[in-house]
Amino acid sequence: MTLMTGRGHQEEGEAAGKWRRAQLTSAQLSTYYVGYCEVSDLAADLRAADPGLTSRPLHDRMLAHGSPPVRLLRTLIAA
Repeated sequence: MTLMTGRGHQEEGEAAGKWRRAQLTSAQLSTYYVGYCEVSDLAADLRAADPGLTSRPLHDRMLAHGSPPVRLLRTLIAA
C-alpha cells in the first residue's frame, strides 16, 4: 500500500482495490508489468525517432488516443 500510495501516487481507495485484486487474482499482476513494458518500449521508440521530444509532448501524443492496446496505439501515432 505504501508503494502504491507513495511512489505510485494513487489514492488509498484505488490502491486498496488493486491490493485486493492482487490477492484474489495474482495473474493480473503480470499483465500490469507487460503493459508497462509495452508502453515504455513505445516511448523509447518515439524518443529515438524524435530525440528532441520532451516528456510532456510525448505523453500527450500517447494519451491523445484514449487507452487502446499499445499495438494499436503504435498504428494511431504513426498515422
